[in-house]
Amino acid sequence: MMYAETVFISAQQWCKSIAPALAVLAMSWFAPLAIANDMKSCVQLTSENVSGQSKSRQVLVNNCGVRVYAFWCHVGGGPYPCKGAKHFRQGRHFSSGERYSNSYTLPKDVSIDFGACSGMFTRIKYGDNGSYDCPVEGPSLEGKGPTHSRAKCTDGRKVDFDWQLMNENEKGAAVKLKDGAVFVPLAEYRAFEKKPDGQPPRVLVDRLCNSDASDSSSSGGSLINDLKGWTRKKAGEMEKKAHDDCALTGNVGEDCKRFRNPPKPVKGGAGVLG
Repeated sequence: MMYAETVFISAQQWCKSIAPALAVLAMSWFAPLAIANDMKSCVQLTSENVSGQSKSRQVLVNNCGVRVYAFWCHVGGGPYPCKGAKHFRQGRHFSSGERYSNSYTLPKDVSIDFGACSGMFTRIKYGDNGSYDCPVEGPSLEGKGPTHSRAKCTDGRKVDFDWQLMNENEKGAAVKLKDGAVFVPLAEYRAFEKKPDGQPPRVLVDRLCNSDASDSSSSGGSLINDLKGWTRKKAGEMEKKAHDDCALTGNVGEDCKRFRNPPKPVKGGAGVLG
């Protein structure tokens, strides 16, 4: 009995000792899923003394363990004043733990209004008076997908295909197809994303229609032609064998009837094997 109690107590102590480690592991494992897309709480605006100098500066710091996109503007003055529909005038990516200072974009004597998001920064929607909506972030950059669409080729063919967003920036989006990726200008991709059952962007149509035509002519087309040639050759060989066999028996029998009275050649046309 004493032995069992000792084992039980030891197990309890062991569980208590590893509990903090398990908690840290769980937090690190689920952190990317648990953190909200609005990452303003991750970014801190602070003031610090410049090393070796008797002056200070403003610094933006990313205190979280994920990459974020921070944006800001100058309140009541400065080169990048907060104004207009977009409000925010500056923006950049911050790696985990990164610190940023700049005497021009972050002047030390100017108040700063800022925000931050995770996910694709090109999808941040800016509103009036500093409001903003961060993009909905999936488990990866690819987000939802794949999506099924159809391309209409200029020759009348229709090509069904699956596609998925790989990544995007301010210039365009990388769209993944089954045979590789295609770069699509951002405005065209946005329109296609809103209406995936419509005609895809021109670059996708060109890629899909040319690829489909190439596949049909190089593989499917040649295969059909080869099959036709093989069929004609075999039919010719079988007809010649039948002709020779019937000749040996004087064209006797129903099977040899066609060789006894071969059809007359068509005028001006090709002759028939007799």
